[in-house]
Amino acid sequence: MGSRKKAKQLDIIEDVKLETISSELPQNKALTPAEYWEWRCAIADMQTAKGELKNSESQLIILKKDIEIASLKARLYELNQYENAKAKVEKSVKEYEDNKKRLEQVHQISLSGKMIDEITYEIKEVQE
Repeated sequence: MGSRKKAKQLDIIEDVKLETISSELPQNKALTPAEYWEWRCAIADMQTAKGELKNSESQLIILKKDIEIASLKARLYELNQYENAKAKVEKSVKEYEDNKKRLEQVHQISLSGKMIDEITYEIKEVQE
């Protein structure tokens, strides 16, 4: 009996030790289902907002690149089309002036203030 009593006493001492240790350990807290889903929705909203921000940043970068491309296209147009048209006008004005000088020398008359009749090709004074 002595060993049973001693074993029982040891069990009681062990139970007291366990209760003391468990009371010293922090208790795990639990969320209510509403709190849990509020927390999950907050995480989902945060991730969605981050995704939207990343999307907005990408759209802004694309818009800036589009503006840069449009600017480069305008510059290319200026360099190619506009400059070509400008050179063509300068060339045609020079050809006109050269032709005018040649005709003035051949006919020994100034063509300033004069017109050429489309039917008879006569050089006539411009009448106002």
